[in-house]
Amino acid sequence: MAGKIASRIIKDRKKKQIKTTTQLVEIIEKVKYRRGKISPATKVFQALRIAVNNELGNIKNFLPQAVKVLSPGGILAVISFHSLEDRIVKYFFKSIALNRHTCRAGRTPSVATDGVPAEGKGLIKIINKKVIKPEYREIRENSRARSAKLRVIEKI
Repeated sequence: MAGKIASRIIKDRKKKQIKTTTQLVEIIEKVKYRRGKISPATKVFQALRIAVNNELGNIKNFLPQAVKVLSPGGILAVISFHSLEDRIVKYFFKSIALNRHTCRAGRTPSVATDGVPAEGKGLIKIINKKVIKPEYREIRENSRARSAKLRVIEKI
């Protein structure tokens, strides 16, 4: 609903200057109605943060560099907080892992390993086969942990 939200922001901005995030949330909620506890503005703010901070690009640049400087036996743990980040981490790890596995169609994931030379492939071992998610107790103590996903590798 990005187009509708943008149009509504432009329309409301002509009437009155938007000075607070609360005003922006009210505009977004006029277009996209709340379902459950989480405000529809949450995803909009998340998308803005991802774009402004170039978060996906930074992760793509960081991962090869981190693996490159990691000593043999060194552990790299990456916590991601949304599916776009997690997908990048997951497929990057799979693409350079010694214990990589194929998908159901018999192909390995087709992900560019930006910056990792061919001799760098197969130099890591994926520690956790499945992503590690926070337990209920941890989410109860820290609600922001609810979307966290942990993936761990070891350099061989």
